[in-house]
Amino acid sequence: MKICFNTYGANLKGIIKRMVFVNSRCELENICFQEAGSMKRIICSGKCKWYLFAGAFWCVVCIGISIGSLFIDYIGRLFFAPLMVYALIRCLYFFLSYKNKRIIFDGNDIFYFSVLNKKYNYFFDDIESVSYYFGGRAQIAGIKFRLKAKKIILTKEMDGFFLVEDFLKQMELL
Repeated sequence: MKICFNTYGANLKGIIKRMVFVNSRCELENICFQEAGSMKRIICSGKCKWYLFAGAFWCVVCIGISIGSLFIDYIGRLFFAPLMVYALIRCLYFFLSYKNKRIIFDGNDIFYFSVLNKKYNYFFDDIESVSYYFGGRAQIAGIKFRLKAKKIILTKEMDGFFLVEDFLKQMELL
């Protein structure tokens, strides 16, 4: 997990390795500190193994369907064409999420970069509600931000998720 705190005019620069205990498990993370004053910049990005693995899985499904369709007659190709399109869309979504999706908390600003790398700028005043959303077996799967114009979901697998969670608890939003 790589977490970066960035603020301006830093004395401490470099990578510090430390053990962090999160949810009763110990993780080794690289933390890049650049401090000046009380302002913090927290980055939560989609560069995690889950998005990369899911993108690779759907890519293999696309390749398998395209190779398999060579040995099937015309009716079989029509049957598997929607599945091929679905798999291709999922493959592109996960690879683009891995590459582009991130959210940056910088002072009073929130910068959200979507899957297509479009930048959205919000303020903490724009947040209507922040809540957990749950996955299988009633486990926390991520955080859902409901803004005035958009709904943003951060999954637990994203790099910097636990830092964003702590930050939101300090701001008393969660």
